[in-house]
Amino acid sequence: MPLLLTKEDVVRVLDMRDCMNVVEKAFAELASGTAVLPLRIGIAPPDGVSLYMPAYLKQMGALACKVVTVYKNNPTRHNLPTIIGKVLLQDRPPAK
Repeated sequence: MPLLLTKEDVVRVLDMRDCMNVVEKAFAELASGTAVLPLRIGIAPPDGVSLYMPAYLKQMGALACKVVTVYKNNPTRHNLPTIIGKVLLQDRPPAK
């Protein structure tokens, strides 16, 4: 069952110290070679770009994809931010 969190939900439940510790562990995985980060995939629809950035941290069992759209005309045309992003966190892969 999917769980959708708003920005306010995330701010309410995350502690900055915990976030910094997890980011430090993620960079350690990147340095040790246990992080899988394929090159981002870009798609260019009219007037913008959509970027997909998947990642898997083997030691932490973290699997995610960040999706970002960039439309420079969003503020004037649609009263939306230029950049809109989402993070999809997925269930960890089964252990082998």
